[in-house]
Amino acid sequence: MTMHRPLPRFCAAAPALLLASLAAGCAAPGDFPSLQPRPIERALAEADAAPDPVPAPADAETVGKAEALLGKIQGGGRDFGALLPEVRRRAAAAGASGSDSWIEAQQALSRLEATRAETVKALADLDAFALAQADAGANPATVERLGAITAEGQGIADAQRGEIERLQASLSG
Repeated sequence: MTMHRPLPRFCAAAPALLLASLAAGCAAPGDFPSLQPRPIERALAEADAAPDPVPAPADAETVGKAEALLGKIQGGGRDFGALLPEVRRRAAAAGASGSDSWIEAQQALSRLEATRAETVKALADLDAFALAQADAGANPATVERLGAITAEGQGIADAQRGEIERLQASLSG
C-alpha cells in the first residue's frame, strides 16, 4: 500500500506565484516616458565633460614689482661680489688676533657685512610682498612666479651668508 504524502505548502503555491510574476511583467500598452536621458540630463552631462578653464597667467604688474625687489637683491649681490676679493685677500694676509693686519681684515669684513645688509633688507621686503599677494588671493601662476623670484633672491642671500661665515671662521682661528 502506497501512501501519498501531501505536498508542502510552497509547492502548492508555486504555480500561482509563477503566474503572478509573469503577469506583473506585462504592462498595458500606452504612452510611457522613455528611459533615455532627458534633455536637461544631456546638457548637464556635457557641462560636466567641458574641459577645465585655462588658468590665468601671472599678473604682470605684481611680478614686475617682485622683479624690481629682486633687482635690488641682485644689485646688493654685485656690490658684495665687488668687495669680496679684497676681503678675502685681507683675511688671507691677516696675522694673529689683535694685529694690525687682523684689524684691517675685520674692518673689511664689516664693510662686506654692511653691503650684505642691503640684500637682506630687499629680500625681507620681497618675502613680505610675496606673502601679502598670496594672502590676498593672487592667482596660482602669480604665486608660483613670486615663489621662484623669492627663491632666487634667497639663493643670493644664502651665498653671501656662507662667504661671510667662511671669512669669519678664517679670522677666528
